[in-house]
Amino acid sequence: MSQNCGSQSIAAHRMSPRQGAISAFLIRPKIFIAQLIAIFIVVFVFEETIYGRLGINGVSYLIAKTTTEAFLYFSLLIVCLHQVYKGRLVRYRPSLFDYCLLTFLLVSIFSTVMNHGSVVLGVLNIRTMLRYVAVYYIIVLSGWMPTERQLMRLIKLLVVIALLQSFLIALQHVAGDAFRDAYFSPPQEKTEVSGLSTLLGAMETKLGAGFGTFGKTPIAAFFLLFVSVVTVAMALLKPGKDAKKWWFAYMVMLVGIYFSYKRAPLLLAMTVPILVAWLMGRKRLVRQFVGFGLITVPLLLFVVLLFKPAEYVKEKKVELSPVESIAQLFSEEYWTVSSSKARGWMIMEVGRQALVSFKPIGYGADEEHAKEELSDLGGEFGKLAGWGAFDDVYIVAALVYYGPIGVVLLLLAFYFLYRKGKKLWNFAPSQIYRACGISLSALVILVFFSVFVVRLLEFRIFAFLFWVFAGFVVVATSKHRPKFRLLNEANRGNCAAG
Repeated sequence: MSQNCGSQSIAAHRMSPRQGAISAFLIRPKIFIAQLIAIFIVVFVFEETIYGRLGINGVSYLIAKTTTEAFLYFSLLIVCLHQVYKGRLVRYRPSLFDYCLLTFLLVSIFSTVMNHGSVVLGVLNIRTMLRYVAVYYIIVLSGWMPTERQLMRLIKLLVVIALLQSFLIALQHVAGDAFRDAYFSPPQEKTEVSGLSTLLGAMETKLGAGFGTFGKTPIAAFFLLFVSVVTVAMALLKPGKDAKKWWFAYMVMLVGIYFSYKRAPLLLAMTVPILVAWLMGRKRLVRQFVGFGLITVPLLLFVVLLFKPAEYVKEKKVELSPVESIAQLFSEEYWTVSSSKARGWMIMEVGRQALVSFKPIGYGADEEHAKEELSDLGGEFGKLAGWGAFDDVYIVAALVYYGPIGVVLLLLAFYFLYRKGKKLWNFAPSQIYRACGISLSALVILVFFSVFVVRLLEFRIFAFLFWVFAGFVVVATSKHRPKFRLLNEANRGNCAAG
C-alpha cells in the first residue's frame, strides 16, 4: 500500500506545468460555485442602494449591472471548460427541461423571424427572462451538490438578509419617503429606450412603501416571499423550539411584505403554510391551517373593510396606510379600472386575443413589434402602442410573444422542476435536502400564479435564487437515484406486507 501511495505521489509531482496550472484553476468547483452563489446573493441584495449612494450616472449604472451578468456567463464558460478538460461534458444526459428549453428558444427565434421582428431585440427580451438559467447550468453541468452544512449556511444567510430587509422596509415606512429616498434609493436618471422615455434604476413607488435595499417594492416583496417558503418548510420539519424560531422569522417576513404595500405577494405568502403542508402530504396539518384561516380571515377582512377609503385613489399620488391599500381591493372602482385599462383588461382582452388569433407561435419575441402587431388590429388594442402594458401580466405577454406552443414548452420545463422537487422531498435521506425539494415545488406553483401580476423571473435576486435551488435539486435527485430505487422497492414491500 505504501508503494502505491508513493507511486501516486510521484505521478502527481510529474504533472506538467500546463496541467498543474489548469488543475489549480479548475479542480475546486465545489468551493468556487459555493463562493460564487454567496457573492451574487450579496451583490443582488445591496447593489441598488450602493449604486444610489455612489451617485453613478446612467451609463455607469448599466455597465455595473451588465458586468455582474457577464461574470455569471464567464463562470458558466469556466465550468464548461473544466468539464471538457475532465472529459465529463460528453457524458451529460439532457433532461426534459433541456429539450423544452432548447425547443422554446428555437420556436421563439423562428416566430420573431416569421413576424418580421428584430431578432436582436427578440433575443434581448428572451434573455431578460432566462438570463439566470446560467447558474442552473453551472450547477447541473458541474454536478455540484452542496453539503448539508453549506446548504444550512445558505438558508441561514437568506433568512438573516430577509429579516434585515423586513426591518428596513418597516423603518422606511415609519421614517417616511424622504428618509427612504435619501439613504436607500437606487440611481434615478431618465433615458431613451426604443424611442420612449423611461426612468433608469428607480421606479415610481407608492407613497409610504418600503423597499429595503432593493430599490423597488416588488423585488423586495417577492424576495421575502421566496425566503418565507424555505422558512416554512424548515419550520414544518424542525421540532420544538427550533420550529418556533423559524415561525417567528416567517411572521417577521410577513410584516416586511405588508409594509412594502405589495398585495399579491402578501396574499401568496399567507397561503404558504397551507401550500407547503399540502405538498408534504400532511393532511391533518392542512386541515388545521385551513381551520385557522376560516377563523382569522373573516376577522381580518372585517378589520380591513373598516379602513376602506371613501373613494379610490392612486397610491403613487395619495399616501395611504398599508391596510387602506389592501382595502382598495374591495373597491368597485378598482376593479373597473383594472378591467378597462390595467391587469384585468390585459388578461381578458389581450390574453383572449392571443389565444384565438390562430398564431400558435405568437407574434415574436420583439416586444415593441408584437405590441404594434396587436395595436394594428384597432379598437381597444390601440392603447398598447407606447405603453408598458406587459410589465404586470407576464403570462399574457408570453402568450403574445411565443404563442400557446411557447407557453406550453415553458410550463413543461417548470413541471419537470416541480416533479424533481417532489421526488427529492419523498426520498432524500436528509431533512434539509427534503426541505429544499419541497420548497422548489412550492415555488414553481407560486411562480405560476405570480406571473399573472408581475414579471417575476426578470427580478434578479428572485430569478437567481430560483435557478440555484432548481440546479442543486436536479443534481441531488440524480445523485440519490440509487437510493431512490432502493427506497421505492422498500415502500412497495411495505405496502405488500400491509
